[in-house]
Amino acid sequence: IHGTFSQTTGTFGKLWTEHPELVAALFKSYDNRVYALDHPTLGASPIANAITLAEAAPRKARLHLLTHSRGGLVAEVLARVCANPRLSDLDLF
Repeated sequence: IHGTFSQTTGTFGKLWTEHPELVAALFKSYDNRVYALDHPTLGASPIANAITLAEAAPRKARLHLLTHSRGGLVAEVLARVCANPRLSDLDLF
């Protein structure tokens, strides 16, 4: 999950180009189920981005998240809600 003013390729592109063996091992380890979340960073809140991610993920999926910058906020929202589904928007700030 990328950071502010960026996209997946801007945040993680060098990982792909400079460490192809690591990327290949990552994809093999996850049986090619590696996804990226390109999300708006100014027009939507981390809460909205976390909802987008949750709705895009397969039902009952177990996610391992790699984040950068603001992407960590998106992941934190998702993790908090998964730990306590009764949280309100106010609990997330």
